[in-house]
Amino acid sequence: MISFNIDLAPKPKQSARFTKRGFAFQPKEVKQYQEYISVKAAEAMQGSKIFEGPIEVELRFYLKEPKSKNMKYPLKRPDIDNLSKSVLDGMNGFVYNDDKQIIKLVLYKFYGEPRTEIKVKEFDEKF
Repeated sequence: MISFNIDLAPKPKQSARFTKRGFAFQPKEVKQYQEYISVKAAEAMQGSKIFEGPIEVELRFYLKEPKSKNMKYPLKRPDIDNLSKSVLDGMNGFVYNDDKQIIKLVLYKFYGEPRTEIKVKEFDEKF
């Protein structure tokens, strides 16, 4: 099992944007965020072999608390699935060969000091 944190505010992966000529691209800030995740993932994998079989991933996203404190949980944007896409794509090739290896994905979204906590391990068939 490996675990590591991304000590930046989580950034959701957005739908591809297109140039006037029709070329697809990701916004610069999302691309930089994914590159940072790749660097942190590579550091976390030092001395470990890349996962090749089925894996399970747990992601805990902590978002900046809003000024109005009447919401216990973040029930608004960004969507949790878009948050996960940017992290999973950033780990491709560093933690696992491809995110198609993910058999179990557990996602959480909370308020707190902005960060993402990541755990990856071999898939455990026990239920």
